[in-house]
Amino acid sequence: MQLPGVLFSVALFAAATPMAPGAGPAGFGGQGQVAISSDFEISFTRLADADVSTLKLAPAADYFFAPNLSFGGQAQIIYVSAPGGTTTDLGVGPRIGYLVPLTEAFSIFLRGGLSLRHVSFGPQMGAGTDYNLLSIFGYVPFLFHPVPHFFIGIGPSLFANVAGGNAAQRDVELGIQSTVGGWFDW
Repeated sequence: MQLPGVLFSVALFAAATPMAPGAGPAGFGGQGQVAISSDFEISFTRLADADVSTLKLAPAADYFFAPNLSFGGQAQIIYVSAPGGTTTDLGVGPRIGYLVPLTEAFSIFLRGGLSLRHVSFGPQMGAGTDYNLLSIFGYVPFLFHPVPHFFIGIGPSLFANVAGGNAAQRDVELGIQSTVGGWFDW
């Protein structure tokens, strides 16, 4: 089964799963709550002739305007180091989310959004090669809530550059991301 089919199956199963007592509005995902988190990804790639290192941080805030439904924003900071030089990628954009409570300690937090990004290159890569991109992203982390008001999680992610740059810069990334965060009542 391909990744989209797996994600759809997990979402369908989670949506059909009844909430455990104490989950949902009484816990994480209640109306009026604010969740602050940071998604984190680090990768090391070995190409035929070079090593490439990537660090991605994505601090975010989400407001639950209805039980289990959120609207928020996310910043993205991506740094790539390769033998030819470095790349810095800064982005910001809105996102929406839907929380699927599974038990008092576990949930799935489906999130997706848009990002406007600016990519710049270090001096060794040449001046005037900066560009802007419009990206879409989706993330489906499985969250563990070990104590009240705190969560950690991991799950599949999709990141696609849909406009801007040139055709070679419009790529799609499938991966696994982790997240850590907390929430409070507003």
